[in-house]
Amino acid sequence: MMLSRFFQNYLFKQRYIFAYALRSYEHNNKISIIKMTDANALDIIRKLEEVHNSNQPLSSTIKERVNNPAWVCFYYHDNNIIMGYSFLHIPHIIEWNDSLPTLPNEARLGSNFVHPNYRGQRIRGEICKQQINYAYKHKLKLWSVIEKTNIASIRAESRFKTTKTNNYLIKFFGRNIITILSEPLRIYVLKGNRRARR
Repeated sequence: MMLSRFFQNYLFKQRYIFAYALRSYEHNNKISIIKMTDANALDIIRKLEEVHNSNQPLSSTIKERVNNPAWVCFYYHDNNIIMGYSFLHIPHIIEWNDSLPTLPNEARLGSNFVHPNYRGQRIRGEICKQQINYAYKHKLKLWSVIEKTNIASIRAESRFKTTKTNNYLIKFFGRNIITILSEPLRIYVLKGNRRARR
C-alpha cells in the first residue's frame, strides 16, 4: 500500500474524467448558488470555512476564487447551517486547473465537500443535480475529474448518466509534468500556469 501511494504521489497517477448528460432537474430550495463576483461572496466563503473544523481550514486556492468571474459556488443549507458545497469552474477563456484545461463553454465540477456530520444524506447528489441543471440551462459541457483511488466519489458520480475516460499524470518527484487524455488522445506538457498548484 505504501509503495502504491508513493508511486501515485511522485511518479504516475491515473484519474477519470466524467462527462455528464445534461438535463433539467427541479429546483431544490436548500441549495443556493452564488457567483464569486457577487458582493457577498466573501461572506459565503467565511461560512464555508465554518463547515470545516479548525483543523482543516479552507485552502487558500478556494479563498482566491473570490472576485474571480470563472467560479460559481453551490451550497446546501438548512436552518441557516451550510452542510456542504461544490464549485463550478466556468471560464470565458482557456484556464488550467489541476493540470487540465477548462475551455470556454465548459463547466468543471470541483472542490466538493460535505461536513462529516451530514454525509450519507445525499447532499452531494442534490448539489450535483443543481450543477447539472445549471449547465443544462447555460448550454455548458459539464465534466469532472476524479482520482482512480477515490472509490466513494466514483460510486457517487455513477448515479448520474456519465461517460468516463482516462486521464494519466506523469510526475517527476511529485510535480505533474505531463497529462494525457485518452479519448480523444491529447498530450499536454505542463509548465507555467498549466501545472497544478497541489
